[in-house]
Amino acid sequence: MNGQIPEKEIRSRARCRSGATSREGRRGQASSLSSRLMAHVPFGLSVTNPDGTLEYVNPAFTSLFGYDKSDLPDRAVWFEKAFPDPSERDTIERSYQEDATASLETLSSRPRAITIRTRDGRNLVCEARVQVLPTGEHLVVYENMTDRSRLETERVNTGKMEAIGNLAGGIAHTVNNILMGIQGCTSLMLMKRGPGDPDFKHLKAIEAQVRAGSELTGRILTFSHSGMGEFLPVDLNEIVRKTATIFGNTRTEISIGRKLQDDLSKVKADQGQIEKALIILYVKARQSMPKGGGILIESRNVRLGQEEAEAYGLRTGAYVLVTVTHGGKALDDVTAGKIFEPTLDAGGYGRGQGFDLTSAYGIIRSHGGVLTVGSNEGVGTSFRIYLPASDGAQSDETASPEGVLRGTETVLLVDDEEVVLDVNREILENQGYSVLTARNGKEALEIYSHRRDEIARVLLDMVMPGINGEETFSLLKRIDPGVKVILASGYSTNVQIRNMMRNGCCAFLQKPFGNLELMMKVREVIGGGTVSRH
Repeated sequence: MNGQIPEKEIRSRARCRSGATSREGRRGQASSLSSRLMAHVPFGLSVTNPDGTLEYVNPAFTSLFGYDKSDLPDRAVWFEKAFPDPSERDTIERSYQEDATASLETLSSRPRAITIRTRDGRNLVCEARVQVLPTGEHLVVYENMTDRSRLETERVNTGKMEAIGNLAGGIAHTVNNILMGIQGCTSLMLMKRGPGDPDFKHLKAIEAQVRAGSELTGRILTFSHSGMGEFLPVDLNEIVRKTATIFGNTRTEISIGRKLQDDLSKVKADQGQIEKALIILYVKARQSMPKGGGILIESRNVRLGQEEAEAYGLRTGAYVLVTVTHGGKALDDVTAGKIFEPTLDAGGYGRGQGFDLTSAYGIIRSHGGVLTVGSNEGVGTSFRIYLPASDGAQSDETASPEGVLRGTETVLLVDDEEVVLDVNREILENQGYSVLTARNGKEALEIYSHRRDEIARVLLDMVMPGINGEETFSLLKRIDPGVKVILASGYSTNVQIRNMMRNGCCAFLQKPFGNLELMMKVREVIGGGTVSRH
């Protein structure tokens, strides 16, 4: 053979080489196809060799985490970057091995939620799936769940706040009924005592404490999105001083300046809601100045001409302007145009925080005004509140002579609180009225259906077991479309109150109310007037 290879063996080796080349070609073509497919997958993908070296990452992986294949020689380096905390990294490694083993047994991958640190320092909540391939390589799929997780957190927080608000509203209702009893008994004793009586000043002090308690429950009701919903003439300067003082006492890193016009016109407003809107603006100003700074609050009377009023969607005329200016980051035009949208995520106002500004905007719009925002020559930001000036001044109820409040008509009181029924009945009877009482809506309907001709008006509580005030009012109107009803409540929503006022309810009393307020309302309604300021 002279050391030569037989021709048959040469042909056999050639066929083997040809087959191997063909298989490698097909495998290369398949690998190329897989790479092209993975490059278009919207999830982050990584492929690791059995020895731990990183074989491939797709563009979505690089877009998510900021790393490409040249940054990550192996899985160990990737884990060091993705999970800087060594103890957390050890846990992730164990979970990774468990999931890899499970994927071999079940031929499927299971999702696991993990938090990954990106190249630029952000934390992304991801769902990761590990699958061991037939070749022994590990394929890991990363899906970004950060936005979904954040929305779920916001949904949970919203639910919590709603529950807290409902609880707060219920507590405020109970406290208002207690205050109503204290106020009523105090009023009865004051009716029999003059300024010279030794107990007079103590009784007046009790009344003052009841008013303070009522103010506190009013704030709780504002927090729970409930309240009287009655618009009365108020002094915006006083509201500014009050809210600025409260906010300033809680934020020592913020200085608050005030520049208020002395003869500022009054506006008709729900004071609690305006306080809420201002506090929101103060909080937003503080968020724009994380290292501290100054807030300037200004007020002045202005008059809007046709062009400016139309631009704001308002009527021409006199307005009160309150401006809240801070020295934080200025807003560009695009951000300013979207700042009252609830999904804003720009300009220092984090995702979801825009809901607060939307609430403030809605409050001002419900008062017939507008809330605008703008920058001051590129420095700082100003929120501007325009509210229509009120033509009338707030009436002084204490100046009304009690003599004109007397009557002989019959009044039906409806309340589930016995003490409230007792004190209001005695107050009205002392003024000459005949009083019927009902402890719930069912009793009220029975009494009214039999004695409607003699009942001049109904004082109806809003929150009662069984048939509530709104349902009772509707059923009373079926019996008598002309029934005169004054609604009384320590806890009810603005929507409920406004609906009842639109449907013919004559007036509203916010618990706790005093004897003079009660008598004036009764006399006003019986006399044919109404006290709706809605």
